[in-house]
Amino acid sequence: LQYPSYASMPPSLHSSVHFPLGLYSVTSAMFMPIFKSIIYRKACLDLSDVTGITDCDSDNSTVISSNQSIQAAANAISLWSSAAMCIGAILSSMVLGRIGDKRSHRIALLVPLTGLIASDLLLLLQWTQFQSSTLLLVLAEAVFGVCGGYVCILSSSFAYVSVKFENDEEQRSVSIARLEGSIGLGSVVGLLICSQLKVISYLYLFLFCLAVHVICLILVLLMADLRTTDSGRRQRASLWKESFEFLSKSGSFKRPLLILLAAFFACFFAFIGSSNVLLYYLMHRFTMRLSTYSIYRAAEKALSTATALFLFPFLRRHLGVGNVALAAVGMSTRAAAKAWTAIAWSETALFATLLPEAFSRFAASALRSLMAAQVRPSEQGRLFSFVALLEAVCNLLAVVFFHSLFPWSLPIMSELSFVVMAALIVPAIALLWWHRDVIESSKPEISEDQTKMTSSEEPEVTGSKA
Repeated sequence: LQYPSYASMPPSLHSSVHFPLGLYSVTSAMFMPIFKSIIYRKACLDLSDVTGITDCDSDNSTVISSNQSIQAAANAISLWSSAAMCIGAILSSMVLGRIGDKRSHRIALLVPLTGLIASDLLLLLQWTQFQSSTLLLVLAEAVFGVCGGYVCILSSSFAYVSVKFENDEEQRSVSIARLEGSIGLGSVVGLLICSQLKVISYLYLFLFCLAVHVICLILVLLMADLRTTDSGRRQRASLWKESFEFLSKSGSFKRPLLILLAAFFACFFAFIGSSNVLLYYLMHRFTMRLSTYSIYRAAEKALSTATALFLFPFLRRHLGVGNVALAAVGMSTRAAAKAWTAIAWSETALFATLLPEAFSRFAASALRSLMAAQVRPSEQGRLFSFVALLEAVCNLLAVVFFHSLFPWSLPIMSELSFVVMAALIVPAIALLWWHRDVIESSKPEISEDQTKMTSSEEPEVTGSKA
């Protein structure tokens, strides 16, 4: 049975996953500053009897941002909320990855999007009943996490693209970079919306997010589904064995894949740490307004998106630059940006980080493409679900570590967190570069079932057309 090749499909199917992920990225970028701002105000309100501060609506209040009790309380709420989401994602990510490989990558996307809509409703309830317990914030994150969280939305999207271009490593690399670009483009739009919080009510922002997530759900329902041709031909094995067997080759662990996972972990750990404490740090050190923060982050995302969409494909296709080199560039510039954040002496100086951050998406695009090249097409869902699991664990560890380190370091060295972030990436760069030849020459082991298949077979396409 011959299935239609991707070259003959309508262009709409080629970009079907990019559009819903880009829309989701709009609200994902909005969520962090909005959620952090609500937590900040909630902590200020809950401690008003102790601190004597009654005006908790000022984003640029020096009194609020310099109060260590409020900082500690806000960090504690953030910690528990993030931990609830991460623990739920850890429990569900591998199951959804197996569903993606065995049944449908579309189903693996629908589950976390459904949980996201339920989480939106809980956040709306929290905002309309602002005096209620902060447990609603934690519960909203927990519901999203149990359904897979943002890590499963990303992993299922990357698995979808990897399976689509399973026989073309260069095209897969470029397509993953474009997927990163879609995320970045959506993030720019979301952060620019957040910069207008003075004229847009939080209630309308939550309703906007809910509407966008419903649209994403509909788009995924209309999206073409696909599976690899050998997804149903392999012998059934235990859930545990089947979920992690891609990590080994001929009975031993794949060293190149483990090196790539370690490098990804270090880079993502620094990214998550920065995402969680950057707003608190800038408010404490420079009394930065939320609108200024949103503009700064939007400019950062815009530059990194432009390089991911245009410069990365150009370097990969036309100049023949390898994925290992591109990953090393992205990781080096990210480390440089974190180091500069630590030494920046003003808001103006901080904007100099935009130049190195412009290349930071190279790391994720190149590392994901290198990891996809290490496993069989039928294991792409489990690979990216394992990466999602790694992200969830990394997120949990980073949240606990940096939300503990940052308030502790305020009296002595508030920039310590960013020094640690930069330092953690350096060994990963050295490890990746030292083993570059082994990584680039390694290929997945071909199963007996796959050797029986004809080379003309393509991934199976099912479901409705977009």
